[in-house]
Amino acid sequence: MRSRGNQTLDTQHLLLGLLQADDARIEDAFTRGGAQRERLVDLIDHQIPSGDVVWDPPKPVEFGEVPERPRFVGMTRSVIDTYERAFKLADRQGSNQVNANLLLAALLTDRRATATRLLREAGVNTKALRRASLDRK
Repeated sequence: MRSRGNQTLDTQHLLLGLLQADDARIEDAFTRGGAQRERLVDLIDHQIPSGDVVWDPPKPVEFGEVPERPRFVGMTRSVIDTYERAFKLADRQGSNQVNANLLLAALLTDRRATATRLLREAGVNTKALRRASLDRK
């Protein structure tokens, strides 16, 4: 999101991050779901506009200074819901941490999310991808 200069985190940003993850389990899930990484990245590149906001990280503050109001990253409702579902999946598995596979499984639950739509457009079997992401092998 930051590298593209976007202000709001949306599901296609999550998907792009998952596609770029260096994680054998998530790579296996994408392979088993029929996802072609390059095709998906191209679709996402056309979906996400670039340069709508310049990222301006907060600057360090000296003691006694009154800092300017920091800029926060906004999240769409879909992203917030995805994280909530991912934490519920982690809880069901007896964990208090969300990993990439659980985030992917939670993302795929929302059929209306931009990321899920892009996956379907790319010919990915989203049901198989979700099953593979939840497989604990």
